[in-house]
Amino acid sequence: MNQNLELLESKIRNFLPSLMEVSEGCVIENEHGNRFVVITEDSDVYYVFETKYHHYTVMSKSVQPKIIGHPIQLSDVLLFLGVNYGITGDGAIYKCTDMNGFIYTGYDWNLSLPLSGQSDDVILFLLNIK
Repeated sequence: MNQNLELLESKIRNFLPSLMEVSEGCVIENEHGNRFVVITEDSDVYYVFETKYHHYTVMSKSVQPKIIGHPIQLSDVLLFLGVNYGITGDGAIYKCTDMNGFIYTGYDWNLSLPLSGQSDDVILFLLNIK
C-alpha cells in the first residue's frame, strides 16, 4: 500500500473512530493475514466473507482479529476536511473562498471508488491539506 495513502487513512481513522467499530462492512484480519468483511455478528462469533478466496465463514471472537476498519468513503473524507472543501456532482474538488464562491483545486475524486481507489495525486493533495 502507498505510504501516503496509509498516512491519510490513519489520520482519517483517528478523526472518525467509528470507522474502526467492528460492525457490518468492517474489514478484519486473522492471525494468518487473511482479510474478511464482517457480515454480522453473534455473541461469540463473527459471520464474515473472506475476500481472497471469496467464501463465507464464521470466525470466533476469541481469536481477537486485527481490526482494519471500514473502507473510507467520500463522505468520511469530507467530514475530515471540514466546511472549507466540497465536491461537485462530477467529482471536482473545490475550496470554499467565502459564502458565495469556490475555487477548483485541480483535483477530481472518482465518485465510483473509495479513498483507496483514488489517484496518487488526489491522495497527496488531501494529505497536504491536513
